[in-house]
Amino acid sequence: SGGVSMGDYDFVEEVMLKHGVKIFYDKVNIKPGKPTVFGRTSEALVFGLPGNPVSASTIFEIIVRPALRKMMGFSNYHSVKMEATLEKDYATNTKRENYHPAWTFMKDNSFYTSPIQSRGSADVVAFANSNSYLITTKGKQEFNSGETIEVILRPEFWKTM
Repeated sequence: SGGVSMGDYDFVEEVMLKHGVKIFYDKVNIKPGKPTVFGRTSEALVFGLPGNPVSASTIFEIIVRPALRKMMGFSNYHSVKMEATLEKDYATNTKRENYHPAWTFMKDNSFYTSPIQSRGSADVVAFANSNSYLITTKGKQEFNSGETIEVILRPEFWKTM
């Protein structure tokens, strides 16, 4: 589903409980995507994704797609993670694991990435112009151009090759 939030009009978790879903968690320590609910019934896994489109897409790539791939029997079910060389400086200061939109590409048999300027999880344009995520852990971090950083490739990456 989509639409999980922390507001007064978020009924997703309430509806899940009403339908017998056992809730395992109702928040994740990920930015964007904190208001994420996961539970199960005797027959199904149930994911409640954030209402914000960028947050929902991020949580789908980080949590839901790997879960679906595992249920389908894939032995390699995780999203493709790799290291890439930063094309420009990048700094972050967050209390959560952070997935920032980026553009990753191959040049001279090496992978490079560049953070896309984003105004936050509501910046759909920045997300639409990305093909990957820069991954950083919580806390203040600064990365210089030329350093390597971990990235997750979105399906859009393969369309740009």
